[in-house]
Amino acid sequence: MPLVPLPSGAVAPLEMPGLTPLLSGGGGTLAVARATLAHGEVDAEALTAEDLFCVALWGVQAFADSEAAATLAMVCEAFGEPPSRRMGLSDPTLAWALDSGCLLSLKELRDAEGEPETKGGVRFITPDTCDAGAPHG
Repeated sequence: MPLVPLPSGAVAPLEMPGLTPLLSGGGGTLAVARATLAHGEVDAEALTAEDLFCVALWGVQAFADSEAAATLAMVCEAFGEPPSRRMGLSDPTLAWALDSGCLLSLKELRDAEGEPETKGGVRFITPDTCDAGAPHG
């Protein structure tokens, strides 16, 4: 559990939020910050707007580096929606951080597994329909 310095000069104990707290939180910056704060005795509502955003952004970026982010990206890919919409994120910066991070996690997972590149959820494979020895014309 890292202690992260905030814009106000305060230091907050943060932890990577899990998928369930993020999905059930409602998608607001306050909900994401609550899911990220490591201790319940730290009141997210008492944070300044800058500190609140900093905590929420840290949480989204930490989550996006997890295996759960790749899983979320796979589910969202199957349903044709970005992870930020599934989570209901209302802040465009947090949404971008989540979507791009989840996409990168999914790409890294697929690269590690040796899966071919996909475009829009469809794999493009060129069939070999020509006989190599037959004349073309």
